[in-house]
Amino acid sequence: MKPSSWALRHPIPVLVITAGAVLFGIIALLFLNREFVPPLMMPTSSVITIWPGVGAEDVERDITTVLEDHFASLPGITDLSSESREGVSIIKLKFTEDTEVNEILQEVRTRVDRASSELPDNLIGAPIVSTWGASDLPVISFAVSGPWDSDRVSRYVEDTVIPEIYKVKGVAGA
Repeated sequence: MKPSSWALRHPIPVLVITAGAVLFGIIALLFLNREFVPPLMMPTSSVITIWPGVGAEDVERDITTVLEDHFASLPGITDLSSESREGVSIIKLKFTEDTEVNEILQEVRTRVDRASSELPDNLIGAPIVSTWGASDLPVISFAVSGPWDSDRVSRYVEDTVIPEIYKVKGVAGA
């Protein structure tokens, strides 16, 4: 007896089995771990200021607090954290996902410029502002090996592979 002929003669058990499979699928879907797409990195900015030969307390008072006051009202900011060490102030700013990285970079630089008159005169250069977001992460990365020594493989990749990668439309860097 073939399964198809049995199913045609006994529709109720087939209906119960089908309903059970659908119900099991719905329950499994509800409890499924939904990390198909990993969490993306929020747009982030950091401001590093170097003031050599000065203690952490003075860096905190004269640099970190001043800059934090200017950054506190940035649009879209979700987190502001800082670290003051001997001779260095590091301020990290996190923004909402919909914040445009280039716009926030310009706004952070503007705020640093406004605060510069309140900062000490003997800093090593202006505060360093860097910003990055999910779009700055590589889409793909890979390792290369070959039958030659590592120097020859490196030269081959630099001279042959990387120029070919740069020829692909939309490639920002290799």
